[in-house]
Formats: sequence, C-alpha cells, structure tokens
Amino acid sequence: QYYFIYLPGSKKGYLLSAKKGVGEAKVRSSYQAQNPNNKITKVNLGWYHNRAVWEVTAKDSSDHYQYQLYEFKNGNLLG
Repeated sequence: QYYFIYLPGSKKGYLLSAKKGVGEAKVRSSYQAQNPNNKITKVNLGWYHNRAVWEVTAKDSSDHYQYQLYEFKNGNLLG
C-alpha cells in the first residue's frame, strides 16, 4: 500500500510506502490515549517542514478544535 501527497503550491507529489511509516489507526490510538475526552473529527496525511505528517483534528469537551501533528515515519508527536 502507498500514500500519495500532492503539494499544489510547488506542484510536487510524494509517493510514500505504508511500510515506511505508521498508519492512521496507530495515530488515532496514540491521540486518544493522550486525549481521552476529545473526539477526533478527521485525520489527514499532510506535509510539514519537508516531511510527511499525520494531521489530527479533534474537538474538546468545550467544542473547541484541537490540532496535532504526528510524524509519518515513526508516529511521534511534533511540537
């Protein structure tokens, strides 16, 4: 399985092997373990500082949006 990231501003695309990174399910699990009261609204693959990342968008108990990035390569939280 492969993931594709297209960056319209630079007109570049990146093809990533799923075997060389962590999957969406692992990122969801990591996020929920650290934020059990938040509800994930979406998870997207993106690009940040020249690397592939998982972008997690969630809502907290006050209905405020939360946004976190995880490295595609190893699933580590950025920031």
